[in-house]
Amino acid sequence: MSRLVLQPIYPDLQDTDLRSLLASGMELPTEGELDEVLLTYKNHEAGWLWGFYEQKELVGIIGVMRHSEREWEIAHLVVEAFYRKQGIGKRMITALRQQSSDLQLIWAEIDEKSIGFFEKCGFRITPIPHGLWEKNSFRCEWR
Repeated sequence: MSRLVLQPIYPDLQDTDLRSLLASGMELPTEGELDEVLLTYKNHEAGWLWGFYEQKELVGIIGVMRHSEREWEIAHLVVEAFYRKQGIGKRMITALRQQSSDLQLIWAEIDEKSIGFFEKCGFRITPIPHGLWEKNSFRCEWR
């Protein structure tokens, strides 16, 4: 695989490639829910959306909410189906860590099927009693 390029994305609600990739990482979103997520990144100065490109093809996105310069939350992390299981997600996490020398905590609320990926990326996993996914929610943290 050639070199991946990290670029900020300034969400366009009409960008069908971005919408499709984002939707693939959500549980059956409506068009309105996709609009809401994209508008959050577009209008919220603490929200960042990065695209990972191979040549000019969008192969992954990572969306982050910055709670402070030292604490960031991964809100979305999606890799295009064709490119999964090739280390791109891990490279996206590594690129995220390199965005700030002040960064001390990256966290996300995840479901059970994401535990293995985040453990491989060096995150510590703890159960959350009543999180986004009810009884199968977990908080992952990298410090």
